[in-house]
Amino acid sequence: MVPSGMSVIAVNLADFADVNRVTTDENGDYSFEQDAGGYLVQVKGVASPTAYAYVTVPDGTTITQHLRL
Repeated sequence: MVPSGMSVIAVNLADFADVNRVTTDENGDYSFEQDAGGYLVQVKGVASPTAYAYVTVPDGTTITQHLRL
């Protein structure tokens, strides 16, 4: 089953503020643009080691990933 409609949050590691929030599409994909820096990308409502990832954005770019739980 594809995890669509899941809330994905990017948290800035510099100050631990939520900086972006998106929802997965019908394929379980999500995408958002972020400034350069380090982020924790977390799937809300899922308690699992695979429900988050550390992402380093080198110079402001789009983060695009497929959600796998």
